[in-house]
Amino acid sequence: MSPCSDGGYSNSQFAELKARADLVTRLLCEILGDSFGQQVLGGGSNELRAWWDAHQQADAKRLAAEDETRRRRDVALKARLKLTQEERELLGIR
Repeated sequence: MSPCSDGGYSNSQFAELKARADLVTRLLCEILGDSFGQQVLGGGSNELRAWWDAHQQADAKRLAAEDETRRRRDVALKARLKLTQEERELLGIR
């Protein structure tokens, strides 16, 4: 008996497509991020420029979120280090 399907991609097909899309994104990012890429963008399609702009904005948001996560982790670590072992145990903090 086979599982139900809505005719869409299987999980493995989706994972393969996502991996390919991620690879293409990384390659485009690498190409467009240098001076040659800037020349390509200058003569490229509006669609490519729009994709690049959106990608850069998404990257900036991702990097900001990663920075905030690191900052919060550092603040929490510094706060834990100020506590005594007994205080950490009472608060259930390792």
